[in-house]
Amino acid sequence: VQGYMDTLHDYHQIAWGLFYYLIDILIGLILAGFLIFLFRAGAQMLYMAWLEHGSEKTEVYKGCRVFISGQIALPLSTGLRTRKIYLPLGIDPEDKRIILEHEYNHFFKFHHYWSLLESLITHLFWFNPMSHLLHKRGVLVREMECDSETIRTIDKYTYSKTLLRSA
Repeated sequence: VQGYMDTLHDYHQIAWGLFYYLIDILIGLILAGFLIFLFRAGAQMLYMAWLEHGSEKTEVYKGCRVFISGQIALPLSTGLRTRKIYLPLGIDPEDKRIILEHEYNHFFKFHHYWSLLESLITHLFWFNPMSHLLHKRGVLVREMECDSETIRTIDKYTYSKTLLRSA
């Protein structure tokens, strides 16, 4: 009986040792993802500073600074505290109004906060395919939500033409 108990005790120690080893690996993977998140966040901040420096501030739309830039091909919005909307050069004035409304709706629905949280989760759990699926679905849902909010005030046909022209 004593030999059986010693063997059982040895297996128990091996199992817990393996468990702690796997936990250490998991923590290492999560920390690696967090460091990559910080690096990418810093790189994006530098890119946005470069983009703002090379852009022309034109107006303020519903509390958002609007910039026109020749360095981008598609409209984008950014900012958690300071809201900024960037538009490419050469946008028709009617399209501009519609695009500004769409980008403003991202702020109105707090999509930038959700996007930040989603990005953090995706980076922390980069080894889990479900986190990447969550991120892709989140982007799609946010865009669809903005589209549905925008067509409440703008004709669907006009909005569709604007989307096709800006794509």
